[in-house]
Amino acid sequence: MNHRLSLIACIITFWLTSAEAAVVTIEGTITSIDAARRSIIVDADGEQKMLDVSRKVKVSVSGKTAGLDTLSSGQQVKLSYHDDLEIVLKIDVVGTVTQGQDTAIDVLERLDVESDSVVGDWRLHDGVLISPRVEGATLELPVDVPSEYDLIVRVRRRVGDDTFAVGLVLEGHQFIASIDSLTKAGRGSGIERIDDLLLFRNGTMKRGGLLKDGRAVEIKCEVRRGSVSVTADGRQLVSWRGNADRLSLQRAWVVRNASALFLGSWDTEHRIDRIELRPTTDTSGDSANWLVGEWEIEWTEQNGNTGTFVYTFSEENEVFRDGSLLGRWEEKDDQVRVQYASSKRGHVVVTRKGKDQLAGKHNWRSGRKSTWKGRRLRP
Repeated sequence: MNHRLSLIACIITFWLTSAEAAVVTIEGTITSIDAARRSIIVDADGEQKMLDVSRKVKVSVSGKTAGLDTLSSGQQVKLSYHDDLEIVLKIDVVGTVTQGQDTAIDVLERLDVESDSVVGDWRLHDGVLISPRVEGATLELPVDVPSEYDLIVRVRRRVGDDTFAVGLVLEGHQFIASIDSLTKAGRGSGIERIDDLLLFRNGTMKRGGLLKDGRAVEIKCEVRRGSVSVTADGRQLVSWRGNADRLSLQRAWVVRNASALFLGSWDTEHRIDRIELRPTTDTSGDSANWLVGEWEIEWTEQNGNTGTFVYTFSEENEVFRDGSLLGRWEEKDDQVRVQYASSKRGHVVVTRKGKDQLAGKHNWRSGRKSTWKGRRLRP
């Protein structure tokens, strides 16, 4: 019996020692973070490391406990992960250079409720914006709309129980992030409209209420070329990708300026104490901007095997396939280099072959090679 207990103790000790030995700590810069999918890409001395993030990850910013949703591209981090499983266990932010932070616009300070109100008598009291209890109350935000941006609104519900709307613009198309909307399918939040469908019919509806008991909730809308993300206190509500021309406004929310950001409220008094607009880096002038968009790639291996897939190249230099982040692209020596986050997949050197065509050579780490021929599906 004693021998058996000793053996078990040895096994446990060995397992713990091995687990500790498998934990690797690196320092680098966050190049991409997806809190919803719990994935992160870190640039460590020029090497892109793509990792999954444990649900029990410990995150700290300036020594204080924080959530995964508080992280953003550009932050300097010290990161510990399990080498075999490639799962992040701990993230310490040691420096912050968040894009757009220095250009944040306090929209509340710019408001003139008399001229900015479209429907209803909106009020400002002690720095708090108060919506009127009328159906379809709207107020335009007096700011120029960047091509890509974050819009952060902190709101609480005072009286009533219906929709709070954040009016957004993507590539010239207005739509709303609808919060706590009462629909035929119950209460929920999502995007209106997609393909002329309301949120309970277009697949974006997140069921349940958010604005409860007068509690303030921070709504963050991240608008990028071909994508929209909406979170509430860091909780993912919407993550949508598609053509901007699929987005539109319901007639009840139409405002004077078809290119304006705006706020809306439906028969409910909402109180807003923060409206912040953060333009993000615009890479439209880059010489390699021709690559941005969706491409159908035909690949051919040396043994003759062939197939096709669809890749999306973003303005943030990210590469996606079926909505999943694969790696990053960069211009180098008049060519574009696609670097996969997984080192096993190696890299691809891409060249332009006409207005909407490309060619590429894929070099796998194992020495395997394949070629690409691509055509643009949409910008």
